Amino acid sequence: MNINEDYQNNEEFEERTYEEEMHEYIGFLHEKLIKPMMGKLNNEELITIGLMGTNLLYIAKVATESKLYSKKVITDEYKELISDMCKSINDEGSISGDNTTYNVNRN
Repeated sequence: MNINEDYQNNEEFEERTYEEEMHEYIGFLHEKLIKPMMGKLNNEELITIGLMGTNLLYIAKVATESKLYSKKVITDEYKELISDMCKSINDEGSISGDNTTYNVNRN
């Protein structure tokens, strides 16, 4: 339930990467802050602002890659765990491991 009458649930929401979000934020900063100040900034200040933007984009790229890597690792580890569990189920429907046997109901 949502109390906002104008609320619309966007079922097609696509998760954006940190890089995509950072590009949007930097674009906003450029339009609202940097562009209006262009005539007032000296060359050193422009270079510093450029380096800040580049560093923010690099940080976002590393964060995106880290997030994607951790999802892949977790997924791969989960698949391996399930595969190992399936291999340990014998024909009688028992799972053996760690000196314990569990009976599996296959009905």
